[in-house]
Amino acid sequence: MRWQPTIHRVTENLARLAAGQGDDEVAESWSNAEWRIALVACSIHGLFPILHQAAVPAFRRWQNFLAEQYELTRRRNHRLLTLCEALLMEADRRGARVMPLKGMDMLVRFYDDSALRSTSDIDLLVPPGELAGVTRVALDLGWASVEETERHTRFVIPPNRIVTMWGEHPANPITLELHTAIGERLAGDIVNATDEVWRGAEREAWRATKAVLAAPSALMLHLLLHASAHMFRRTLRWIALRDIHLLSQHMTEADWRALSDALERLKGLWWVHPPMALCERYFPGTFPIGLSERARWACPQRLLWCANKPLAAFSHCNLRAGDLFHGLSWARGLPQAADYLMSVSFPVRSARLYARRSGRSISSIRARSQFYLSRMMASLWPYGLRVGAWEMFGFLVSASPVVSRRSTRRTKAIHLDA
Repeated sequence: MRWQPTIHRVTENLARLAAGQGDDEVAESWSNAEWRIALVACSIHGLFPILHQAAVPAFRRWQNFLAEQYELTRRRNHRLLTLCEALLMEADRRGARVMPLKGMDMLVRFYDDSALRSTSDIDLLVPPGELAGVTRVALDLGWASVEETERHTRFVIPPNRIVTMWGEHPANPITLELHTAIGERLAGDIVNATDEVWRGAEREAWRATKAVLAAPSALMLHLLLHASAHMFRRTLRWIALRDIHLLSQHMTEADWRALSDALERLKGLWWVHPPMALCERYFPGTFPIGLSERARWACPQRLLWCANKPLAAFSHCNLRAGDLFHGLSWARGLPQAADYLMSVSFPVRSARLYARRSGRSISSIRARSQFYLSRMMASLWPYGLRVGAWEMFGFLVSASPVVSRRSTRRTKAIHLDA
């Protein structure tokens, strides 16, 4: 855990540099170990194409690598958009209503250069009654169904194998997720924004085909809810904040009023302040002052601490396992707090995954007791490590394509070798 302050400091400087407000001289003074941490943080937050476009002098030692990542991201996004376009075209031919969500919508409508946004999968929203028809469309186009949950139906394009964990690659697995609802669980509270996302949606041109597209206010609502949920789970990426900022630049006064009305109907002003405050940290002036003030006053007092925390605290760059008090701060009352405690102490899905990996039956009293005890201890112990974040950080650091392993033993920076 001695590296945690360094990880937070490096990630914060990267986030500010990518947003155009960082101090380039700080990066110039990094040690080789800090450069390796920077590589991992960039991979997690999708910063490689942004840094390539910004041409930050401190990153001249990564010049070739950043140019390669920019090109790989462009090629991957072209493949994603082509696959999505084919699916939307066939769905439109069969009369199905399909709405591109998040990355797919942002790439086409609001990004002039699609290579600047790292995109991992294709998210589509379909009415519940049309899910079977759109599923048949996906299967007919070569997608293979791999998972069906209460949140989505997931498909992949074979062969489903990872080429690299660094940044993006056109041949990396591509996932399609069909959603019938837009909702997130925030410490016992379930926020369902499905009706608001469909409200005002119109069938419009989307590349060479047509699709149902969300109104800017509905898309902003979805992006804010998605960012809020990832802050709660501590899996937020910088690229999500940039999406919010980029969309805000295309919104009119009428769009902001529509967003405010939607938040009122959802009673959502209490959860919208954390992502708004974090976005304003890196992109000042993103939101109208009136909306920001209303959200801040509606936010519970115990959740206002989010406004003073950096991006790393809410992402995989935070390695601390002790998330119990972090999660409880999002609970609005005792029922929500009790529900959150139950989900942390007795996570059914995680228990099944544990049983699969360990080769044991989770119905076994001994296996179940060990799992529940380990989860409770991890939640309560503030100096423990988040297993998923630590595995990601450890693997990416050891597999660095730019800095050799031997260089981490040296603490003196060598930035003049570019």
